[in-house]
Amino acid sequence: MKSSVFFPETNGHPPPMAEVEIHTPEGMIKGLLHKAEGAHGAMVMAGDAEGGLDGPAGLYEALAEQLQKVGIMSLRIDYREPNDLRESIYDVLAGIEALRQQGAERVALLGWSFGGAVVITAGVASDLVVGVATIACQNFGAEMAPDLAPKSLLLMHGTDDMETSDQNSRDLYSLARQPKELILYSGGDHGLTRHTGLALDKLCAWSKRLLLISARAGGY
Repeated sequence: MKSSVFFPETNGHPPPMAEVEIHTPEGMIKGLLHKAEGAHGAMVMAGDAEGGLDGPAGLYEALAEQLQKVGIMSLRIDYREPNDLRESIYDVLAGIEALRQQGAERVALLGWSFGGAVVITAGVASDLVVGVATIACQNFGAEMAPDLAPKSLLLMHGTDDMETSDQNSRDLYSLARQPKELILYSGGDHGLTRHTGLALDKLCAWSKRLLLISARAGGY
């Protein structure tokens, strides 16, 4: 993939949150950048098959704000072509490259439902990625989960998900290699609506552990 070009609204000096455009040979990707001064760790957040920037139960904005406070920048991307797996993987990879241009040395990925498969595949493909987290991940397109190792894999799923069964995440956990973690939220729905606080706390802790380390320290 050719390098993407990052165009924040404010000529490279965005405020704490700014609309951004990532220009690539395949078209323009829109997103929201939560900048953290001097950050070397970053997260890309990808939505479900409908796209959008908010994630399940509006979790993505809250997570980005929490990470920003501890010195981790976040990029919430909106797919150019929602529900197209190949194009959405490209968009996430372009987002990773954009963050590299902003100084990121370590990147974690987060995807919801369809987006889980997107970030698993993108995580395998990128040498900057140190961990992948999914919420209510679908199985289709996530077959590369075993190839993520030694990168960290966090799978989160509600046991009452009526759209994608929690068995999907159980199966992916069985296939994946260490380091991996599976968290099942009893009674949780597809968007973890009743468990947003718990999911937020877990994702913050997981992200800080992976991203608040200089890339020069090496390892995952």
